[in-house]
Amino acid sequence: MKLIFAQQGMREFMNSLSVTLNKKTSNILFDMIKKIIFIVMLLFSFTSCNKEDLDSFQQFEKLFYSDLDNKLWKHRVNEIDDANKYLESFIGLELDVFYNNNDRFYVSHDDDFDVNLTITFKEYLSGIDNVSDHYYWVDFKNLNGANDENSLKRMLKVMDEFGIKKNTIVESKNHTSLKKYNEKDIYTSYWVPTHFYNGVLSEVNLQDLKEIRQNLSECEHIALSSHSNNLLFLTDHFNEYNLHLWTNGLIGDDAKEIINNLKTYSNVKVILIDYEEPF
Repeated sequence: MKLIFAQQGMREFMNSLSVTLNKKTSNILFDMIKKIIFIVMLLFSFTSCNKEDLDSFQQFEKLFYSDLDNKLWKHRVNEIDDANKYLESFIGLELDVFYNNNDRFYVSHDDDFDVNLTITFKEYLSGIDNVSDHYYWVDFKNLNGANDENSLKRMLKVMDEFGIKKNTIVESKNHTSLKKYNEKDIYTSYWVPTHFYNGVLSEVNLQDLKEIRQNLSECEHIALSSHSNNLLFLTDHFNEYNLHLWTNGLIGDDAKEIINNLKTYSNVKVILIDYEEPF
């Protein structure tokens, strides 16, 4: 509406200008004035865009990762030596963390770890060469309502200390707590369970679909993450989302063809693999 009034005002100004200028006025000067007015109107139109345009722009700016030539990241790298080894050939890696009541993140896939024998997330990052040059997928195993606020403060502190906030995404199945991370401009990936799905929605599929949609309506996470076996379900019903996949069980030369096929999906942004190097 503001733009319409501005355009009308500009037209009136141009009409009055054409009347007041006499025949001796230079055509060059007149053309110059028209160009200046056009530029002003153009700038005004950009500053008057609607909320939908702004939301779309902001969502685009939040895209975490989209390197079409480097979709393969290393899966489950929970040791410093392994991280340095694999980051020589992989652009990114996935690691698992648990938050403990002593206000520390511990790097472990299983919950029966010994805090005295397990490295913290900070120690892990301290041991990685050129730590801020790489990408990290952090699988937050025990994010919940009891620890989300304190763990968020700790995560932000660690990210800022090592300069990795822009190239780290945090994954969790707890959409409510994950939303708090998202609201602090941390990239978040909502973990979606694997579904038995052959292209036809079962009663269980319908219930799960409704629940996932409801959860996503509360917070638009940057990506959905799931096993590659879940790709058909995700592309049929969540094709508008960026997808991050893991490929547990796909090993050997024959499986490479399957993984290479996953690369061809435009919204599949990251694929975790268990090979020694990308291909």
